[in-house]
Amino acid sequence: MLHAIREYRLHSVVPFDQRDPSWTFDRRITRSVRLSLLVGLLVVHAENPQVFAVAWIALPLALLLGLLRLAGGLR
Repeated sequence: MLHAIREYRLHSVVPFDQRDPSWTFDRRITRSVRLSLLVGLLVVHAENPQVFAVAWIALPLALLLGLLRLAGGLR
């Protein structure tokens, strides 16, 4: 696991032409993922606007609590 994290961090430092092709994402895949997430958000908003509104508060709060737990702030 640590080896993969080190490789990922080195990937951002290495010049573009020397990068390992297995770490690069096709732009079509990235665009498809973003489009799928957008469509999912729009469907949730259309079906139940209250869930969509609560998600703007609940998701960042859950992320913050998770990061605090990983950092050792919550035991």
